[in-house]
Amino acid sequence: MSVRSLEGELFGEPLTIPERVAAGLAAVVGAAGHIVLVTAALLFFAIVLGVV
Repeated sequence: MSVRSLEGELFGEPLTIPERVAAGLAAVVGAAGHIVLVTAALLFFAIVLGVV
């Protein structure tokens, strides 16, 4: 059994270019969403604690 066939069994087939693009976009959107949520939470607590 070659390394490539073993990788295919363990991880599935390699992603095609459109799948890689979609996965990259999903990662960027997810990261941006987390940044927005963290910023909103920090602003909320700053207002509640009277810092702002």
